[in-house]
Amino acid sequence: MDASAFSLSDYSGGLFHIGLKYGQVIRPVFAKVVDQYAGRYLRPHDPARVRAVKEDMEAYLRAHAPGLVEEMRGISEGSGVSFDDVCRHNLCSFIHATLTEEAPVRDTGCTSIGFSDSDRGPLLGKNTDCGDPTPDNLTRFAPMLLWRPSDGPAFIGNTHMGTVWRHVGINDRGLALGGSSVSGGVGGFRPGLTDGFLGRLFLERCATVEEAVALAEAHPFVGQGVNFIVSDQRGDVATFELSVEGKVVERLNGRSHLFTSNFYASGRLRHGPTCEPWFLDNSKGRRDFLAGLQPGPDGKFRFEQMEQVLRHHGEKGGICQHTDRNRMSTTFSTIALCREKVLLTAWGKPCGTAFQAYGF
Repeated sequence: MDASAFSLSDYSGGLFHIGLKYGQVIRPVFAKVVDQYAGRYLRPHDPARVRAVKEDMEAYLRAHAPGLVEEMRGISEGSGVSFDDVCRHNLCSFIHATLTEEAPVRDTGCTSIGFSDSDRGPLLGKNTDCGDPTPDNLTRFAPMLLWRPSDGPAFIGNTHMGTVWRHVGINDRGLALGGSSVSGGVGGFRPGLTDGFLGRLFLERCATVEEAVALAEAHPFVGQGVNFIVSDQRGDVATFELSVEGKVVERLNGRSHLFTSNFYASGRLRHGPTCEPWFLDNSKGRRDFLAGLQPGPDGKFRFEQMEQVLRHHGEKGGICQHTDRNRMSTTFSTIALCREKVLLTAWGKPCGTAFQAYGF
């Protein structure tokens, strides 16, 4: 891919205006992307049921996160795709999970880890495992987006084209986010926040881990299960296991790091019936490796350790995933430097791709 595809796209103003400008940029290809996602997630279902779920969720967002609706309206106007289709696109995986009671997780996942302190301050690392880093696959997530809303903190991250979601990123207050899908936590319908919407609001509304915990507690979590990790520039770190069944928040409590993969390690939440044994074994192997990490004699990790972790290979517990070893594949890798407020991204497997810096 052309290197310009990975440049920083900087948008400022109200969320409608940001969405409008972003929609204009993706206009040449976005309708095709919407159709592809609809074919996978929406068209297998009764249109009336899809419409009912969409309308209830849209009403919840209007009440609790109206800025996200305004941004979707901007994306619609800029891209030429109808607002209803943009809204359904942003709800596609949730609608599918709700109407099938099945998590759309098969052979994709992510690993996230937060160091409370290092020689460069608190760090959050994440490998996004959504298939080999082919041009088509990377196009789903490129470019890196810098949003500068007129009424809130600026934040950097990337997402599926045309969505307001965020599963990775950092804001200009030093709060960083990483998310990992879980095969579970589906069934039944009620409005609330999905993984992508909650991750976005962490970056848009929070400066500290405490504020992120309060935000997660304030809303029902709905749809496919997820594990989040959040860290801030003070060195606080928390993980969130989220499901329609409940929420489990883990804090540092004297530890030097926390981490998540693709299963509910607490044992307090259930996995879905489609969660295959090899997938759990893969997730547990990664978690076992991360549990063995140790800081230096001064109690701090080193930045190089985070790079080494994200590049780690292994038949069981490989963080950098390769399909010939793990059945999964790392697409790209990120490191957030909370104190420096910089997001580093390797657009490809980190074992063979240089990190590129994005800042405010």
